[in-house]
Amino acid sequence: GVRSQGVQLAGDAQSTLLILSAGEGLTNWTGAIRIMGRSQTPQGERQHESRVATLVRPVPNYEAEAVRTRFSDQLVLSTRATEVEPLQLTLGAGAPAEATAGAKLTIPLRVQRKGDFGANLKLRLLGHPTLGGGKEIEIDKQATQAVFEVNLGEIKIPEGTHLLHVETVATFQAPRSASGLSQAEIDKASAEKLLPVLKESQDKAKAALETATKAAEKAEAEAKAAPEKQPVAQQAKEAKTASTKQVEELGQKLEAATKAKVAAEERIKLFVKREFSESFFSSPVLVKILPTKPK
Repeated sequence: GVRSQGVQLAGDAQSTLLILSAGEGLTNWTGAIRIMGRSQTPQGERQHESRVATLVRPVPNYEAEAVRTRFSDQLVLSTRATEVEPLQLTLGAGAPAEATAGAKLTIPLRVQRKGDFGANLKLRLLGHPTLGGGKEIEIDKQATQAVFEVNLGEIKIPEGTHLLHVETVATFQAPRSASGLSQAEIDKASAEKLLPVLKESQDKAKAALETATKAAEKAEAEAKAAPEKQPVAQQAKEAKTASTKQVEELGQKLEAATKAKVAAEERIKLFVKREFSESFFSSPVLVKILPTKPK
């Protein structure tokens, strides 16, 4: 369920952004992935596996603080089929975007929100060095459609095919885990529905135990005076034992349901809606810059 369109680096490029997207057929999975690269040399094609590095600790401001990294043995990817991205950006109309060199490049964007976004979105179109820090637009906090227009006479993306994407940093409110919150609320409701039923059953079982206890005591006393009544006393004793067991089992079920309710309430607190600030990316779209037609 995870895909990537890959990326090409120019010979002098120092960095790039590789975007992974989750699509249909996604399953819950955690494991190591590898990033492979191929390059053309005078000796032929070479294949490389990338080294992996991770941050030693997060840095709030990369421009003001030093970033410390270290090499890692693996790059681990985790996928969650039950979670949905709070902001989904879909760039393009499902086909490569085309424009002639020197003309205007127009790329539509669809915006889907699953969280509460209280401010307008500032979106940047990126993917080629000529875009610099990105072609930026701002859209209303409720807008679902937008259009990027790039004047290729000013921003001279060269002829050929390129992968462009959109990214933004947005603040929003959403559950930490929508599926986790939903399941916790279901579990709490189930426990609250079960508790009074178990309590009523337990009260009836206690009353039955009290009756069985008195009957057993009476039958035991009568059996002492009349040994022929010993089987009746034995039956009364077994009935008392069965009632005692039922009370104990209902007590255990009541305790388990109470613990389940408390645990569900704790999970609701854990997953409840709160404020986040995160980066969001669209899947890349293929852009074709065509040569100018001769006059």
